[in-house]
Amino acid sequence: MQTSVHITKTFFFAGLMVLCFTLFQMTGFGDNYSGSSFGNDIKINKDLEKAPEKENADEQYNKGECYYSGDGIIEDKGRAVEWFRKAAEQGHARAQFRLGLCYDLGKGVKENKERAVEWFRKSAAQGYDPAIRYLEDVFSEGENAAITSVHSLTGTWTGTWQKTNGTSVTCTFYMSQKENLIRCVGQVQGWTCWEVFEGKQKVERFVLNGTHVVANTRPASVYKLDILELAILDTGNRLEGKWSDDSGSSGRIVLYRRALALSDDVVIRQALLF
Repeated sequence: MQTSVHITKTFFFAGLMVLCFTLFQMTGFGDNYSGSSFGNDIKINKDLEKAPEKENADEQYNKGECYYSGDGIIEDKGRAVEWFRKAAEQGHARAQFRLGLCYDLGKGVKENKERAVEWFRKSAAQGYDPAIRYLEDVFSEGENAAITSVHSLTGTWTGTWQKTNGTSVTCTFYMSQKENLIRCVGQVQGWTCWEVFEGKQKVERFVLNGTHVVANTRPASVYKLDILELAILDTGNRLEGKWSDDSGSSGRIVLYRRALALSDDVVIRQALLF
């Protein structure tokens, strides 16, 4: 009799468990269930990692943000840094800024202020406002010399100057920098003079205004002075931007650092003195 009751109870509880499990699955609560929300997060993390490595930079940046904030997944700032870096290395300005912040704050990576500034500079060079504002704050806090010394522009530069008709010619520029002040003397193929420029470096950009010409073989009045708007790229070894003059003409200009030394020409060296 006792054995019969025991068997009956066993079947009853077994049937009850099967019924509960069936209802659990039918309600959808069993989907991806692993005992807790922590288990769900693990599954989402694995799904995120299964995605192909060759996403575009936007997708990589978005993954970094998910890991950084723990949005729908387990927060992992180390993995966030890895995804920010993937996007940043593809030139994603926002990812470059976020990677700079991680280095600056020591989040997900060892704190490194110099590396932070490097990534902020890359982002700022693309016109990303938060990076520009950050570096401007650094300048205003008296760290100007430390920042500008990273990419001193002093030296000889050569490259291409796009004419108004769309063709490009060669050009040579000599630059001298003292903290954030820049003086420059340049000549474009076909010019019969050297034009002198002055300006200030501001973050990873600078504007040089033509002030006068030297070593000219024609009256100075026939020349239109130019304005150069340049961005510092490739860790200070390439300058790229545009030129314009007061007549409305403009074009592109690209310069590459060729040497740290300046011209031996006395007139040019005098024009570069502060």
